[in-house]
This record gives sequence, C-alpha cells and structure tokens, in this order.
Amino acid sequence: MVFDDKVAEEYVKQQIVLENAQQVLECAKPYIKPGCEILDFGCGPGFASRMLAALPEVKSVLGADVSEGMLGQFNKLAAEENEQVRSKLSSLKTSANPVEELKPHVGSKDLVVMAFVVGHLHPREAGYEVVKLAAACLKPGGRFLLAELNGGAPFHAAGGGHGHGHEHGHGHEHGHGHEHGHGHEHGHGHEHGQGQETSSCHEHGHGHGHGHGHGHGHEHAHDEHEVYYEDQLHDLLAKAGMSGIKTEKGYKFTKNNVTVNCAVISGVRE
Repeated sequence: MVFDDKVAEEYVKQQIVLENAQQVLECAKPYIKPGCEILDFGCGPGFASRMLAALPEVKSVLGADVSEGMLGQFNKLAAEENEQVRSKLSSLKTSANPVEELKPHVGSKDLVVMAFVVGHLHPREAGYEVVKLAAACLKPGGRFLLAELNGGAPFHAAGGGHGHGHEHGHGHEHGHGHEHGHGHEHGHGHEHGQGQETSSCHEHGHGHGHGHGHGHGHEHAHDEHEVYYEDQLHDLLAKAGMSGIKTEKGYKFTKNNVTVNCAVISGVRE
C-alpha cells in the first residue's frame, strides 16, 4: 500500500500507530546490544525507528519504505529530534521488489523490524519474498521481529481463506446369491464475496458396496488486506531461513470500536 502525502499526514495522528511502535520497542529491547545496527523495513513515519534510535546502545536505524509520503513524514519527524537521535536515523526509498535497494545492506544488520507490512503485500507470495529479502540483511545471529494483525481486522478489507474436508468410505458385500449396495454422497459449498452463494447436492444410488463422502468449504474473499494467523507468521520467518522462531507477545488494540489481536514473532538468522 502506497500512502500519498495527505494520507501520510493523517496516519501520523493516529494514536494506535504510536502504541503499536511502543509494543515493538518493548519486544526489541532484550536483543539490543551496544553498537546495534537496525533496519526498520516498512518504517512508515518512523515512530518505532525514532524510539529505537533513542536507545544509547543503538548505533544506527535505517528506515525503508515504498511510500514517498511516509518517508516524507519520517524525515520531517527525524529532523525534529535532538542531534544524538537524529544522527542515527537515515531513510531508504524502496520498490515493491526491493532486491537492488537492499543489496548494499545484506549481512549488515543486527536487528530487522517489520511491523504491519506483510498484510499489505499482494499476492501472498510477495509477502514471503519481501520477508526473505529483509532477513538477508541480518548478520549471522541477528534477530528478526515481525509484528502483524493476528487474524486480520474487520476495518480492513481483509482476504483470507479457510477450508475443511472430510471423506469416509466403506464397502460391504453379501454372498449366497444376494447382493446389496447403497451409495450416498453429500457436498456443500459456501462462499462469501460481494454476494452470497450456497449450493448443495444429495444423491442416492444402488450399486455395489456402501460409500459416504462429506466435504465442507468456507472461504472469505475481499480485496485489500492479506490475513495471517500466528502459525502462518511463524511460517513466514521459517521460509526466510530463520530459526528459534517464537511468539514474543500477543496483544490487542481497539480501533473504530473494534478490538483486534496482534502478534509479535521473532526468529534468528543462522
């Protein structure tokens, strides 16, 4: 998602942006050692970046974002900090596929932070690829912190899918000149999109043996936000080559009178 200047100006006024940055900061603190160099990928206006730069152990924080509007806010707010914090902050404009932009930083960071970014990356495979590219910026033993909505949020146009299938079969035959068979099949599909569609079928037949099958699928499809659950966030880091993956914390926030679950996941580059 790319924010223009006007949207970025409104974004920085949201209290929840500050509160989420504070949650990330608390999870990052145990892993920060003297001389720590940090990449804040998808930094937005830089709330977390500035908090991290204010820690005396931190040497530098590079804020990277695809949005010119957000980087404008990042640089504006960084300029308002004291010299000690300001001197640690720098920004980087990235593209949707930031291979070239991140190449100079491969293997150079002690900590990579990615907060509330992957949900905006489409298709889903793009999220995996960007996490992998950001993780490559870590030194061996460096820590990746990934914060994201756990299960999406109703105030986003969220996309996600859930399906479940079950099948059972049984055959039975009698001899002595007598044979009996019964077939039964049931299927049900239910889908939510802009409208609603329901279909079902029921079939009986006589034949050889007895069979029963049942399947159920349920899918929600919307447009703008990829939905991740906690185990899928773990999987994101695993696919990026991280080890020692764990949930640092789960927490909730409220926006538009809706309470939302969040998770902060971490992993280590081997």
